[in-house]
Amino acid sequence: MSTQPHESSKREGPSTAEHRTSLQFSILDLLVLLFGAAIIATLYRYVGFERAMWYSLPLGGSLMLVGITRRSSREFMLGLSLLSLLLGTALSYSAHEFGDPATPFQFFYSGVMPGVPFILLGLTAGVFRSPRAAWSTSGAFAGALLSGAGPYGLLWYAAANYSGGGANIGLGLLMVVTPVTVPIAMTAGAGLGFVVYKFSSTRYRCVASVATVAQK
Repeated sequence: MSTQPHESSKREGPSTAEHRTSLQFSILDLLVLLFGAAIIATLYRYVGFERAMWYSLPLGGSLMLVGITRRSSREFMLGLSLLSLLLGTALSYSAHEFGDPATPFQFFYSGVMPGVPFILLGLTAGVFRSPRAAWSTSGAFAGALLSGAGPYGLLWYAAANYSGGGANIGLGLLMVVTPVTVPIAMTAGAGLGFVVYKFSSTRYRCVASVATVAQK
């Protein structure tokens, strides 16, 4: 009779601890976001919206490094989410200001395509924070950088150094097919990240099994 309440309290202990841990992480996430928002608002006041977005990118990168150092997928994904949202907003705003679109077609390529993939990726990273999601989302981020931000960066560089002559047809064609190449590259990157995660987790289990057998 006396042991049952004691066992019940033991069973309730872990769930209570997990709830408190989850609550602490939620408060930490909120504090980090508020701190980042304060820095962005300060930058916006002094350097304007566009530069504030670009100058705030190290916030996300720093939080990702903290997550890697502490081996915390939650902190890493929070940093990746912040980095993706800031980068997507900066790319779309800068491309819109640079291209000055006058038609819906131009607005799609100069306002939507540069940053929306990163914004969607940032929203996804803010929801899913498991180690598997960290690998997959990192791969998708790399794919978006190579297939999306890369061509737009080349276009900006070509326009900034334009000295007359013919147009860069190859770069123009590369920009036209970004609605197709970006999703393909992001999917391939996510798949590659998942494969790396599965390989690393399988290798870890094999090493742990060998160590257990050796101890016996």
